[in-house]
Amino acid sequence: MLAAEDVPTEQDLKAFEAVIGFRLPRSFDEVTLSPLGGLYFAVQEELWPRPKHFQIGPADSFAFGIKVFGIADDAPDWLDIRIEYNSSFSQGIEGLVPFLARECEDRPILLRFAGAHLAVGP
Repeated sequence: MLAAEDVPTEQDLKAFEAVIGFRLPRSFDEVTLSPLGGLYFAVQEELWPRPKHFQIGPADSFAFGIKVFGIADDAPDWLDIRIEYNSSFSQGIEGLVPFLARECEDRPILLRFAGAHLAVGP
């Protein structure tokens, strides 16, 4: 997903960090502040067939795509970390930031501030 000409700035990132109340990892900044502004990757269905409803199998067999949320203004809503965060917050999930989602799951993977460092999950 390209952010085109409207690449997120350090100010955009700091504004979001002020909302969430903690500093995101530097490695996350590299993607967020790049021309990508977020990332969506999915293997073509001909190469990785989509699971059927109620299909049973190894978890990895369902993981055909991944989303890394970003702060690009022209990113689609489903890839905007601010929208995902507000959605999580409105559902009563405080102190957690959705930063990554696999296509095979309904919920994103969350970051939380744990004392002096970040942790993944609730």
